[in-house]
Amino acid sequence: STPYHPCMAQVTVRFEDYQAGSLPGVCVFTGLPTADHMVLRTRIIERDSAAKPAGPVLSLLSQVSLIENPRSPRNTLVGRLPVDADHLARRQRHEGFLRMSGWAALALLVVAAVIAQPWSPVLAVGSIAWIVVSTHRRVEFRRNRPTPTLIGAGSRVHLANVHDDFATAVDAEQ
Repeated sequence: STPYHPCMAQVTVRFEDYQAGSLPGVCVFTGLPTADHMVLRTRIIERDSAAKPAGPVLSLLSQVSLIENPRSPRNTLVGRLPVDADHLARRQRHEGFLRMSGWAALALLVVAAVIAQPWSPVLAVGSIAWIVVSTHRRVEFRRNRPTPTLIGAGSRVHLANVHDDFATAVDAEQ
């Protein structure tokens, strides 16, 4: 698989193509040919293409939570993106591990706070460090996920953080 790099491509597709999954069969993460798809649910963000994105702190905080409900009733943009099934399975396992790691660290922090042992402060400090590291890793992991934004009064979807080969395939079809 292709590792994340900060110069991921961006591309704009028709809203209908994004929803239906009728995009080129090139994995958005690896750039390899694929017939597999993933459903991506994201909060609806509508903005003019000339508008600036939210600040880095708000952007960071909005990307991580310990409890997530992907089927919550808020306004969501649902699309189907081409993704290699093996790569998607590895991503889901990795994200699950990061989530469970955060919960385990939180549980150890509670244990350290409840028990009165000479080593409790060491356990508490270690747990806090573990929470910080796992949260940071989760933010970094989620940062390289395709980021859709509605533009043009909802007629198009701008996709950031996609593989260069996927963007090239989209441009070739248009």
